[in-house]
Amino acid sequence: MSRTTVYVVTKNGDLDSYAEVRNGTRSGPLTWKILAEKYLGMKEGFRIVYDDEAAERLWALKDDPRISVCDYAVLLSTFDRFICPREHFAHLADQYDQWAKEHDDPGNFGAMGDVVRRIAADPAEHVGIAYQITSTSENLWSVPDGEGDERPYNINADADNQIADTKGHFFFDPSDHPAKRAEKGGAA
Repeated sequence: MSRTTVYVVTKNGDLDSYAEVRNGTRSGPLTWKILAEKYLGMKEGFRIVYDDEAAERLWALKDDPRISVCDYAVLLSTFDRFICPREHFAHLADQYDQWAKEHDDPGNFGAMGDVVRRIAADPAEHVGIAYQITSTSENLWSVPDGEGDERPYNINADADNQIADTKGHFFFDPSDHPAKRAEKGGAA
């Protein structure tokens, strides 16, 4: 069975595995199904996992001012190379809680608020949270070290690592919600 791996970003920038949540399908694909049905009117939302055009429309919701704050946070959490910085842990946890309230079957995100709060309370003072949404996808948080082995992704060293062929990462910022961007006069 697939799993979702929760990573913490350490003070030195390395990503370390923190927890695993069973059944990664209940993190990514179920979330995408829910959002595809809600915002795109898809009657068979699971189609999103094999329909590239539909998937592109779903990913574009990150720039759609109609998306609710909690749906925005959950959608971005499923994106490759998502990192939530420590200053936004409480907001992220609250949005996961809101997601759980709004959906009969919230999938794994229904319990993720508690995971985020545990990380926030950890005395190690982790500086960020990241996910590998489903173990059936490539683990983007493990990179080749150039000598035939793997090592943890490091946010300070690997944004443009040519050996690892990484495309960088992005930091979650609730103020970047498309409706807030539109209010500021920026592109939604």
